[in-house]
Formats: sequence, structure tokens, C-alpha cells
Amino acid sequence: MAVSGLLVLRNRLVGDTARFTTTTGKPTGVRVLRLGPVRWLLSGVLALFLAVFVVVPLAGVVLAAFTSILSPFISPWSVLTLDNFSAVLDNSLYTNSIVNSLLIAGIGGALTTLVIAVLSVVAHRSRFRFRGSLQQGMLWPRMMPALVTGMAFFWSFALLDRSGAIRASLWGIGIAFAVRSLALGYSAFYPALAGIGADLDHAARTSGASWWTAMRTVVLRLVAPAMGASFVLLFVAMLGDAEPAVFLVTDETPVLGLTMLQLAATSIGGSVAALGVIQMVITLVVLGAGRALVGCVRVPDLHLNSLTKKFGRHTALHELSLTVHDGEIFTLLGPSGCGKSTTLWSIAGLHRPDSGSIAFGDRVVFDHGRINTEPEHRNCGVVFQSYAIWPHLSVAANVGYPSSSARRPERGASSGCGRSSNWWNWGPTPGRTPISSPAGSSNGSPWPARWPTRPTCCCWTSRSPTWTPNSATAPGSG
Repeated sequence: MAVSGLLVLRNRLVGDTARFTTTTGKPTGVRVLRLGPVRWLLSGVLALFLAVFVVVPLAGVVLAAFTSILSPFISPWSVLTLDNFSAVLDNSLYTNSIVNSLLIAGIGGALTTLVIAVLSVVAHRSRFRFRGSLQQGMLWPRMMPALVTGMAFFWSFALLDRSGAIRASLWGIGIAFAVRSLALGYSAFYPALAGIGADLDHAARTSGASWWTAMRTVVLRLVAPAMGASFVLLFVAMLGDAEPAVFLVTDETPVLGLTMLQLAATSIGGSVAALGVIQMVITLVVLGAGRALVGCVRVPDLHLNSLTKKFGRHTALHELSLTVHDGEIFTLLGPSGCGKSTTLWSIAGLHRPDSGSIAFGDRVVFDHGRINTEPEHRNCGVVFQSYAIWPHLSVAANVGYPSSSARRPERGASSGCGRSSNWWNWGPTPGRTPISSPAGSSNGSPWPARWPTRPTCCCWTSRSPTWTPNSATAPGSG
């Protein structure tokens, strides 16, 4: 009752969740929060916290695993050994525990992630009568102690599964672990779901899609990274979970967390530490893989330093220095001839400045007298003021040209063309040529013919603000 009251209070304090919407059909810019000098103080506090509460305990576990005895009176270098790992790997009970926990965490984590995604869209994006109760129901299993959860499932299986087939298998333990960890996965998934504007799935519904089709093709596609983060969190939690399995485990279904508790009770510290190190390695591998697959890809910052460019007696750029950070949209405003296009062409490599330097992150692409990277090697997307559309190629061929010219496989060219079509509103159909397209369509929907598949920097010019790329999906800086 106490926790339920806190959940009700939380809902009242949060209020309308629509104010947390960040992803809509309207392009929006993203700016990274700059902490200024305070960042050094916060970094120091964070480093101290990690050192005391993470690094030191983990170092103790690692030392205990690789030594025959860990004592402040004996040098650890004199008692180094791998006997603890040999004892673990030579014992079928320990190896079975590792394999069973990997199966439960891998398969169970994936299935639980799918269940959380479906329950979340039903609870927050449907007209289901009891959707409010469903939102709270996904948090309730975390309110109960883990032992109580295990006992509840023990009696549930005893009453509903008289044969004991589920209770005596990994499925029974996996279900208990999944329900216990449901709130953890939901807490990682829901913020991303709340950030998706309802207009996106409403637009799909009015376009003829059913509710499930709109959820599957729009909402769930947009929150796929959050589903990946939820899976990683569930995997880590279920890999080391123990208490819910106390009433369900059998001799054939040992799990890693419970085996470590049993070993700790018998004072076999070295084997417990070895199992802990194995669990840490598995966790780090999964976290690294998750980061690589669903983590944010950082685009290097753009740096211009003392850039000068002259055309005869006219100075277009004079000691220009600026920095465009990852995710920012940087706009140059000014009258004709003030150097806007010259700046963009210099970044793209189409102009050679008379002095200064240009760098994408740590990669210097221009340094007067030393480095001048050719345009095709700068990976910089450009949309020309005249659009520079090749009239003899179709719309799809115009957009897919960067992939084909870079000698990427045909499949990659098609996918690059598809990504570009998401950044821009195509007026004509992809199979038409610009000549056969309706009059004026290029003015309303310019095609990024000079847009690499994964550009480091994106530059475009326009005398009219009537069109813009979708900054929510287009990568890089503008």
C-alpha cells in the first residue's frame, strides 16, 4: 500500500506526459547542455564516487579470484593462481549454472523486452479500458520482496501445473525472473515512448494503417534503441538474479546467482570471486555489444580556425573561427557576398582558403600549406542553391548517386537512397526524372544529390526558408 501511494503521488507530480515529447513530425534542433567550469567539479565528484563504490570493490573481487589467499599481510603477487577458475570450470554444477543463467538472461531478456514493448504501447497509446491499471501493474512486481515473488510463483505453478513440467524447468525460473525485472525494463523503455509525439501514430491511422500497424511501423521503430537498452538492462539483472529462484530451483536447473550465494555460505571465497569475475566479463561484453549496436553515434565537431579567403581584392572571409558541435544546426545569415557560400564551399573542399585550418573532430582536412583533403574524401554533404539535379537521372538515382559513386554495394545504395528519402519530402515519385516531374516540384522538395550516405557534416544554402531537411533524422551538423 505504501508503494502504491507513492506511485499515485508520482503520477500527480508528473502531470501531462505530453510535455516530455521530443520526437514529432516537425524538425527540431538539438543542443547539448554546456556545463562550463562546473564540469570539472562534477567530473571530480563522479570520479571519486566511482573509485570508492565501484573500482575498489571490483578490484577486491578480481584479486580474490586470482589469488589463493587475499590478505593485507601477504603480497598478492606472491600468491597469484588460476586454481579458482579451474575449480569452477571443472565442476559441472558451476558450468551448468553459467549456461542456465545465460539462457535465461538471453532468451528471457529478449522475450521480456517484447512483452514490455507491447504492454507499454497498449497502456500508453491505446484506448484499452484498464490502461491506467496496466501502467501500475508493470511496476507492482518490484514492490514485493524477491523471495515473496518466488514463493508466489511456486504456489502458482503447484496449483496450475500439477505435472511440474514448468516449475522444474528453466521456463519457471525464467518467468519468475522476468516478472521480477519487468519494472526495470519498463523504466528504461517508457521515457523513450513518452518522447514520441502522438501525432506520428495518429497520422499513420488516418493514412489507413490499423492501430497495431501504426504501432509496429512507426512507434516501435522509433523506440528500437530504447528496446535495446531495455534488453541490456534486463540481461544484466536476470543474469545475477537469485532470490526468486530459491523455491523453484532443482538439481537440474542451477542458476548463477543462487549458486554464488550457496558457495558464499560455505566460505569458499575464491570460487565465488571467480564466478563473480566470469559474470562481470559476460556483463561487460553484453554492455559493449549493446553500446555498439544501439548507442548514439557521435559526429565529430566542426572546427574552423582563422579561415581567410580572398577573391582578387575582395576578402570574402577574414580570420573566421567557429565551432559547430555534434547535433547542432548552425546558421549563417547575411547579405549576398558576405561569405556564407564561401564558408560552406571551403568546408566541403570546393574552395581552397588562403590561410587557416578546418577539422572534423581530430581529423584535420585543411591546413594551409600542409593539408588539403580533396572534396570526395571529406565526407561532407552539400545541397547547392540551384539543387544541382542531374536531369538525365531519376530521382532515386540522383539521391543514390553518392552510394554508387563510392563503390558501395547495390544494397547499400538502395538503403542510402531510402534514408535520404526520409530526410526530405520527395515531390515526384522516385522513378521519374526531374524533366518529367511536375513543374515546381524541385522548389518544394529539393533532392540531396550531393549527400553522402553517412555524412560527417551537412551544408546547404537557400534564399528562401520554405524547405528544410528533417533535422530529427538527418545526421551531422548543418
